[in-house]
Amino acid sequence: MTGLYLRTNFIQYLDTVQTTTGAKTFTGGLTITTAGITITDVDIALSATTGTKFGTATTQKLGFYNATPIVRGAAVTDPTGGATIDAESRTAIIAINDRLQATGLIA
Repeated sequence: MTGLYLRTNFIQYLDTVQTTTGAKTFTGGLTITTAGITITDVDIALSATTGTKFGTATTQKLGFYNATPIVRGAAVTDPTGGATIDAESRTAIIAINDRLQATGLIA
Protein backbone atom coordinates (compact mmCIF):
# COMPACT_ATOMS: atom_id res chain seq x y z
CA MET A 1 0.00 0.00 0.00
CA THR A 2 1.20 3.48 -0.74
CA GLY A 3 0.44 6.27 1.69
CA LEU A 4 0.86 7.22 5.32
CA TYR A 5 -0.28 4.86 8.07
CA LEU A 6 0.13 5.25 11.83
CA ARG A 7 0.55 2.10 13.87
CA THR A 8 1.86 1.79 17.40
CA ASN A 9 5.48 2.97 17.27
CA PHE A 10 5.66 2.53 13.51
CA ILE A 11 5.05 4.91 10.64
CA GLN A 12 4.70 3.44 7.16
CA TYR A 13 5.34 6.04 4.50
CA LEU A 14 5.55 5.21 0.80
CA ASP A 15 6.01 1.51 1.50
CA THR A 16 8.92 2.14 3.89
CA VAL A 17 8.44 1.28 7.57
CA GLN A 18 10.25 3.51 10.05
CA THR A 19 10.44 2.73 13.76
CA THR A 20 9.94 5.80 15.95
CA THR A 21 10.26 6.44 19.64
CA GLY A 22 8.90 9.99 19.66
CA ALA A 23 7.38 12.51 17.33
CA LYS A 24 8.03 12.17 13.62
CA THR A 25 7.99 15.41 11.62
CA PHE A 26 7.69 15.39 7.84
CA THR A 27 8.73 18.27 5.59
CA GLY A 28 5.75 20.52 4.98
CA GLY A 29 4.29 20.68 8.47
CA LEU A 30 3.08 17.17 9.36
CA THR A 31 3.95 15.74 12.79
CA ILE A 32 2.73 12.35 13.97
CA THR A 33 2.96 11.10 17.56
CA THR A 34 1.11 8.39 19.43
CA ALA A 35 -0.97 11.21 20.97
CA GLY A 36 -2.15 12.75 17.70
CA ILE A 37 -1.43 14.26 14.30
CA THR A 38 -0.53 17.93 13.87
CA ILE A 39 -0.75 19.62 10.47
CA THR A 40 0.86 23.06 10.46
CA ASP A 41 0.15 25.77 7.88
CA VAL A 42 -0.56 23.48 4.93
CA ASP A 43 -3.66 22.65 2.93
CA ILE A 44 -5.16 19.18 2.80
CA ALA A 45 -6.04 17.95 -0.70
CA LEU A 46 -8.66 15.21 -0.86
CA SER A 47 -9.67 12.87 -3.66
CA ALA A 48 -12.41 14.03 -6.01
CA THR A 49 -13.10 10.46 -7.11
CA THR A 50 -14.31 8.50 -4.08
CA GLY A 51 -14.11 11.15 -1.36
CA THR A 52 -12.87 11.07 2.23
CA LYS A 53 -14.71 10.24 5.45
CA PHE A 54 -13.96 11.59 8.91
CA GLY A 55 -15.46 8.94 11.14
CA THR A 56 -16.78 5.69 9.71
CA ALA A 57 -19.57 5.01 12.23
CA THR A 58 -22.24 7.23 13.77
CA THR A 59 -21.02 6.29 17.25
CA GLN A 60 -17.55 7.76 16.68
CA LYS A 61 -17.06 11.20 18.21
CA LEU A 62 -15.88 14.39 16.48
CA GLY A 63 -15.27 17.92 17.75
CA PHE A 64 -14.18 21.18 16.13
CA TYR A 65 -12.15 24.08 17.56
CA ASN A 66 -11.36 22.37 20.88
CA ALA A 67 -15.01 21.52 21.60
CA THR A 68 -15.63 18.23 23.41
CA PRO A 69 -16.11 15.53 20.76
CA ILE A 70 -19.66 14.22 20.43
CA VAL A 71 -21.42 11.56 18.35
CA ARG A 72 -23.42 12.64 15.31
CA GLY A 73 -26.53 14.59 16.26
CA ALA A 74 -30.06 13.32 15.76
CA ALA A 75 -32.22 14.44 12.88
CA VAL A 76 -33.92 17.82 13.20
CA THR A 77 -37.56 17.72 12.16
CA ASP A 78 -38.74 20.14 9.50
CA PRO A 79 -40.84 23.03 10.86
CA THR A 80 -44.63 22.61 10.86
CA GLY A 81 -47.54 24.34 12.56
CA GLY A 82 -47.24 27.51 14.62
CA ALA A 83 -49.34 30.66 14.84
CA THR A 84 -47.36 32.48 12.13
CA ILE A 85 -46.27 30.61 9.02
CA ASP A 86 -43.28 32.07 7.19
CA ALA A 87 -42.77 30.04 4.03
CA GLU A 88 -39.38 31.59 3.20
CA SER A 89 -37.96 30.83 6.65
CA ARG A 90 -39.28 27.28 6.54
CA THR A 91 -37.71 26.78 3.12
CA ALA A 92 -34.35 28.04 4.44
CA ILE A 93 -34.53 25.86 7.58
CA ILE A 94 -35.37 22.79 5.51
CA ALA A 95 -32.44 23.55 3.18
CA ILE A 96 -30.07 23.88 6.15
CA ASN A 97 -31.31 20.57 7.57
CA ASP A 98 -30.85 18.91 4.18
CA ARG A 99 -27.24 20.17 3.90
CA LEU A 100 -26.36 19.06 7.44
CA GLN A 101 -27.85 15.64 6.75
CA ALA A 102 -26.03 15.35 3.40
CA THR A 103 -22.66 15.99 5.09
CA GLY A 104 -23.51 13.57 7.89
CA LEU A 105 -23.33 16.16 10.69
CA ILE A 106 -26.88 15.24 11.75
CA ALA A 107 -28.93 12.09 11.09
